[in-house]
Amino acid sequence: MGGKSLPCRGQEAPQRALWVACHSAGPAVNIARETPGDAAHLATAQEMGEREIWTSDRHLLAAASHFGLEGRTA
Repeated sequence: MGGKSLPCRGQEAPQRALWVACHSAGPAVNIARETPGDAAHLATAQEMGEREIWTSDRHLLAAASHFGLEGRTA
């Protein structure tokens, strides 16, 4: 991460998670660029150590696996 200290607590956690998603390789980058809100939710769940995410949003469900999460229909 280039030696730069990134915030990891409180309100900065979603920004850090999105930064990680934007700077990763593969489909997560495309998701972060196309739907940054979805990427923020998914990256935050990933950063918090969650294994699954519950939603009724079909795009979020489809993207979950690219963040190592299991998408569950709410």
